[in-house]
Amino acid sequence: MQGENFVTYVIRQRGSFQSRDKIAKVLANSGSLDYYQAQGFVRQVESKYARQIALRQLPMVLVLGIPGILVGLYLTINLILALYLGLFGVATIYLGLFGLALTVASGWGMLAVVLKIIGG
Repeated sequence: MQGENFVTYVIRQRGSFQSRDKIAKVLANSGSLDYYQAQGFVRQVESKYARQIALRQLPMVLVLGIPGILVGLYLTINLILALYLGLFGVATIYLGLFGLALTVASGWGMLAVVLKIIGG
């Protein structure tokens, strides 16, 4: 791997959620860079090509994020209805709070990727 091939490799690997350390080790093992240079190179590529990396990550984020939001909303709505009807217990409250956290976390993750894509 050389120059542009390194960049393409890092974009492809970070787009599939590969860890920075693993990518840096592969680049260092190629013989052109030492490990610390490879780590710096991966960070540079990530900052320069953040949009392309986010576009590669988007399908997986959507596959995990949309069901996460839907299940979280379902659990949260169940909590609200149970509280309204007076049919709640400890498990209902915990599930409702878990649903709220799931909704927020899924939405936050999807928002982070979308903001990288639109450049925000």
